[in-house]
Amino acid sequence: MNININSKTVKRLIVPALILILIIICVEIKENSMEDKFAVTISSMNEEKQNLNEKINSLEEELKKAREENGHMSNQLRNAKENMADSGRLVKDNDDRLIIEAYDLYLEGKVKEAQKKVEVLDTTYLTELQLHIYKQIMIDK
Repeated sequence: MNININSKTVKRLIVPALILILIIICVEIKENSMEDKFAVTISSMNEEKQNLNEKINSLEEELKKAREENGHMSNQLRNAKENMADSGRLVKDNDDRLIIEAYDLYLEGKVKEAQKKVEVLDTTYLTELQLHIYKQIMIDK
């Protein structure tokens, strides 16, 4: 077989081959640059994920501390309510005691002494009976 190679045949074979080689090189370069871009994107996303995880951990620590403080504050509030209730009972007991002592003095005829005992009372919280006795003692001058 005798193949006659002339410049026209070379042009027909080599030019498309060169174009094909250039296309392959361009595609390979494009793929490499895309891989680099993806690698950079993945790297930055991993950094963001790490930062977010750190923020979540710090927020969880703050929440834990806030819950502990809330627990302490709840205990303090409960204790304060109990103390207020005890104090209220003491005031009521004191009011009862003063009214009884003043009424005894009033019945004995010691009106001025009885009035001195009851004048310190806050009439807002007196029961109806206590208020009636208070008025009876204070009116009798």
